[in-house]
Amino acid sequence: GSEMCIRDRNKHDLRSLGEMFDNDAEILVSPLLEPVGRVEYLGWQELFFEAFPDASISVIDTFGGNDWAVSEIHLKGTNSGPYINNISTGKTIDLKAGYLVRFNESGTISSLKFFIDSSTILKQLEIEPVAIN
Repeated sequence: GSEMCIRDRNKHDLRSLGEMFDNDAEILVSPLLEPVGRVEYLGWQELFFEAFPDASISVIDTFGGNDWAVSEIHLKGTNSGPYINNISTGKTIDLKAGYLVRFNESGTISSLKFFIDSSTILKQLEIEPVAIN
């Protein structure tokens, strides 16, 4: 389940990653304020991979039930492309994050909540945060 999602994400294979989601899956990536759809999420992933071409995730621990799983993950990568309207810093990120995934009967993802501390990312990249009004 969530390990397959992480494996395809580590391959940076957006097509395979997209196939893991329902067409109408609800995806929330913190700290975004509104859920997005599969296409928007894959677009975000593509931008993230451009900013961190060597990005990798490893699973620290996973717990789950019949139709859900929660994973604590370790995310690492080097910023060698533009990130949130900033030029490459050449600095690395190294942090923990979490996934909460719900699956439908066919085993595809119907809901993904990805909890990531973007303040830590900005701090590690030495980028000043921008206030959201």
